[in-house]
Amino acid sequence: MGTVQFEGNNQRRMKFSLALLTVLLVSLASGLPKDRSDQGSIRQVFGGIKDTITGSAIKNVNQLCTGTGGGTLVDSCPKPFEYCDTSASLSTRCRYRGFTWALIIGGPLVGVALIVVAIVLISRRGSSSG
Repeated sequence: MGTVQFEGNNQRRMKFSLALLTVLLVSLASGLPKDRSDQGSIRQVFGGIKDTITGSAIKNVNQLCTGTGGGTLVDSCPKPFEYCDTSASLSTRCRYRGFTWALIIGGPLVGVALIVVAIVLISRRGSSSG
């Protein structure tokens, strides 16, 4: 009798999880485009392309940084994790420093390794004392 109730709880949890996932996905995918219903279909297509190109250009301009000497003298990027890469004069960008990449990639790897080592040590200690 207890297993029937347990299975009912699992089904309820599964339905709730599925409903929550659906709401999350719908909310992430519901970007609202500009209303172009008053224009012809060709104008709608070209308007969408124009909006995409304009958005990309604005995004690229916002990513540009100002710096001199490879970012050593003047640098507009967030400190201490980034520097202004001036190697390409037309597309100067903020780039992550080496130690930032070590923190971003190495930090979680070290954390996972420590957890695995702790689990192995605890399991060995538990099996040898029993």
